[in-house]
Amino acid sequence: MSENKLPQIPKEWKWVRLEKIGEIVTGTTPSKKNKEYYGKEIPFFKPPDLESGRFVTKSQEYLSKKGLEVARLLPKNSILVTCIGATIGKTGIIKVNGTSNQQINAIIPYEDYIIPEYIYYQIISPFFQEQIKKNATATTLPILNKSKFEKLFFSLAPLPEQQKIIEILEEAFSKIDAGVEGLKKIKKLLSLYRQSVLRYAFEGKLTQKWREENKDKLEPAEKLIEKIKKEREERYKQELEEWKKACEIAKKEGKKKPPKPKPPKEFPPITEEELKTLPQIPKEWKWVRLGELINIFDSMRIPLNQQERNLRKKKRPLYPYYGATGKIDEIDEYIFDGEYVLLGEDGVQFFDKGKRKAYIVRGKFWANNHVHILKAVNGIKNLYLMHYFNIFDYHGYVTGTTRLKLNQSAMKNIPIPLSPFLEQQKIVEEIEYRLSIADKLEETVDKLLEKAEKLKQSYLKSAFEGKLTEEWRKQNPHLITGENSVDILLEKIKEEKEKFEEKKKITKVKQKSLIELKQ
Repeated sequence: MSENKLPQIPKEWKWVRLEKIGEIVTGTTPSKKNKEYYGKEIPFFKPPDLESGRFVTKSQEYLSKKGLEVARLLPKNSILVTCIGATIGKTGIIKVNGTSNQQINAIIPYEDYIIPEYIYYQIISPFFQEQIKKNATATTLPILNKSKFEKLFFSLAPLPEQQKIIEILEEAFSKIDAGVEGLKKIKKLLSLYRQSVLRYAFEGKLTQKWREENKDKLEPAEKLIEKIKKEREERYKQELEEWKKACEIAKKEGKKKPPKPKPPKEFPPITEEELKTLPQIPKEWKWVRLGELINIFDSMRIPLNQQERNLRKKKRPLYPYYGATGKIDEIDEYIFDGEYVLLGEDGVQFFDKGKRKAYIVRGKFWANNHVHILKAVNGIKNLYLMHYFNIFDYHGYVTGTTRLKLNQSAMKNIPIPLSPFLEQQKIVEEIEYRLSIADKLEETVDKLLEKAEKLKQSYLKSAFEGKLTEEWRKQNPHLITGENSVDILLEKIKEEKEKFEEKKKITKVKQKSLIELKQ
């Protein structure tokens, strides 16, 4: 970015390169092969450690004193900036001495002349973040190396004005953050409300009054499951007859016989031990295995990588391409057509009750092999299944540690409370009504959170263009001119930097002499 494209700042300020305000250091990672380098003494900061907010006091990983010998110690109040990947630009001030990996560039400020918080707030401001992104390599993994990072533009204000800017920002942000905290609590309450609605629905509490008022119209779940089994047996008999005819045709034509259809699988009933762990349900309901209520279409799934999907975008219309958590892409072909329940096989946060595990898809679509493709049998509502999947406790049914997986066999054995068909319809209706209210409230909360973030960004933009302190400058000219001017400040920073560089040279000479003596 050229200097003539920089935002306008007060005449008492100066645009400088980032390297002018402190020492820029890129971190390193000591060899993992040497276990002696890692311990519990020295914080070893990585990008995820900067997620905690402005001040960073601890890291997920630590080095030993021996590990510090091959790393660079960063003093507390150093400003760490992620310079690679999706979180590029993420920033924090460390409040303890530590080190960092090579994904982070650190600024060690000359604290007598520039306040660490002033640097922090400017780095997270819209203009500086834009500089980071524009100067990063334009690849799938953006990288901003040290040589480019230290040349970024920084608006330097006189020291007293730096302090005033921090005061104004912190007062404003504390009020905004209090509001944001309240909104986040509302989001948590909405998540708990959704879970309560689903839990009550599948314990029969949501439709208790309706059930009493309509008991003469309800056919017990026991009879419904008998009908489902009978239908499956009838369908199997029909498939057998069709198979026999196909075999006769194949024999006449000298072709290979088609595979014989498999009989419907018998699922073991829910045991007494299992019932002890399951919630109480109305007497008209029945605990059954999921496999008794679904048809599975997983064998029809075809995964496509990004390149393969890109080749399937030539024709119109485009159809959705789904994965474990929802729509991933659009392509010009489809496999499935109709209403299906898609339940994550892997890549889903099964143990987070607030996260979606299943969703309904209608129409033409394609799906990969990370999601089960299911359809409810006659007498069962697809939406009934979907909502149950989103409240079910998957402990004991998924395998794996880093990537949880719900295989088909375990899925079929999931216990599900079966209610009469008419009650299923009422349950779905009640759930949809209540969740729609929660969704609208959450949409409002999200808009307010977005507004709060935009307000913060507006404050930051104004702060580093000198607009927040415009009146203060008029009232305090003596604090931004003469000995307090930014020109004098830069001279002092330059002197400090020269002293620091000289100190570094002496240290290097001493280290070299020690090495030579040892040899």
